Amino acid sequence: MPRIHRAGDDSFAPEASRDAAVEREPVYPVTRLETPTQGEQTRRAYGAVLCFLLTAVVVSITFGTIRPWSTLAGGLQGLALFVALQVSGARRLLLMQMMALILVASVLATQVTLPEHPIARVVVPLLWSLVVLGTIGAIGRHLGTFARINMQSILGLLAIYVLLGLLFSWIFMLTTHMGCPFFTSGAEDLGSYVYFSYVNLATVGFGDLTPQPGPPRALAVAEAIVGQLYLVSAVAIAVSRFGEQSPRA
Repeated sequence: MPRIHRAGDDSFAPEASRDAAVEREPVYPVTRLETPTQGEQTRRAYGAVLCFLLTAVVVSITFGTIRPWSTLAGGLQGLALFVALQVSGARRLLLMQMMALILVASVLATQVTLPEHPIARVVVPLLWSLVVLGTIGAIGRHLGTFARINMQSILGLLAIYVLLGLLFSWIFMLTTHMGCPFFTSGAEDLGSYVYFSYVNLATVGFGDLTPQPGPPRALAVAEAIVGQLYLVSAVAIAVSRFGEQSPRA
């Protein structure tokens, strides 16, 4: 019985024609394209954050002992923190709250050195500590959204390291203003606190500024330990896994 040729049936086509059809339609392996996460799409500025923070630190150490330049140093710190929060993609509510704290702290900072305003002397370093701590949390949360560990991840981790120095400098000042003088020399200016904080964080120890026995020494030791553990854990691990997929991705 003769076979009936139906449309789409290529069994009657010569073997060479069928082979040519296969060659004209090659099958390529399916590859999975990696798309950047939302964090990676908005993250290309941690180098600028690091530069802003380092500039604020240098200005604070250089001019923090001279009024009214110390107010300018505090303002630069506020600007650096604002840039860091913007880059970290902080939520609008958190950003507004942090900016409100910065404005209040900046206004009260003009009263810090006046003995008749003891509340301002305590509130200012407390507010700055909260702002820096919130910025560290925002950057850490943002870095956790990266699909891969890249250069921006490293720069973000280094920005957190610089922020740790600022955080402890304000905590040291808060200790003094709460009635427990931090330095044996009696220094109370912003530049001295920032300078000692980073010297201590880097475990250099020049010896020109010495913390008092008790809570000041405990805080100084805590900063040195936290700084070194951070470098040998978070930063070192990120550098060793550069280019690999993030564990939290």
